[in-house]
Parts: sequence; structure tokens; C-alpha cells
Amino acid sequence: MSGRVPQSDDGSGTVLVLGLVGVAITFFVVTALAALLVAGHARARTAADLGALAGAAVAVENLRTTGLTDPCVAVADVALANGAQVTSCAVLPAGKVRVCVDVTLTGGLFSQTDTQVKSSQVGVGDAGWMTLSATALAGPVPAEDVSHGLG
Repeated sequence: MSGRVPQSDDGSGTVLVLGLVGVAITFFVVTALAALLVAGHARARTAADLGALAGAAVAVENLRTTGLTDPCVAVADVALANGAQVTSCAVLPAGKVRVCVDVTLTGGLFSQTDTQVKSSQVGVGDAGWMTLSATALAGPVPAEDVSHGLG
């Protein structure tokens, strides 16, 4: 047997606290990233929905007045106002409009998040770190699909 005496537990509390701080920082970073992704996706969905509604309103007005206004111009204006880029816009029969948009997230966790216009599918962009896409369809409902009953 050697004559060694077991060492004390000095410093074990420091190691425990450092480990807990590391876990807390990791949790914060993961939560912040998830919040950025959820907010970015919501922004893309909102831009697609509002763009499709604006395009459908113009398309229906064109049907009523035989107007020549392009619904996709209204779609692009609304999408741009919501920080998105239109990647496709299709005017369908009966005043329906299908819209696809992209929102590119830029910035970092500790800077103000903004969006930049970019057209590509979901992935890492040159000007940002993530591009999120959304698609929406809007237009009038056929008369036979509308229920006129009150109950």
C-alpha cells in the first residue's frame, strides 16, 4: 500500500457550476434559433397569404370589369412590403392566384434580425443564413360550395 491520503473535493463545486452554465447557454442559443426560425416562417406565410389575397382581389376585379391589371404586380408589391421575394405567381381560372415567396433571414442572435430579398429554395443564402419559403392560394369560393343555411 502506498501512504497516499485521498484528496479533498475542493473545486468540484466550480466544475458543477461551469457545467450548469454551459447547459444554460446552450439552451439559450437553441431557444433563440428556434424563435428566429418560427418568426421567419410566420413572416413568409404572412407575405404569401397577403400577396395571394391581393392578387385574387385584382383577378376578381379583372373578371368583373374585363380589366387588364396584372394580379402578380399586386402580389409582388404586397410581398415586398412584407419583406419577401415572389418566386412564382400563377393566375388560375376563376380569379384564383397561387403565390410562392421566400424570406431570407440575416443577422445574428445578438443583432437586430431583418430580411433581405432573395430568390431560392430553402437553404443557406449568400446574403443571409437561412431562406424560408411559403406558398398560398387565394380566390373566390364557387357558389355551390357556399352554405346559405343559418344552422
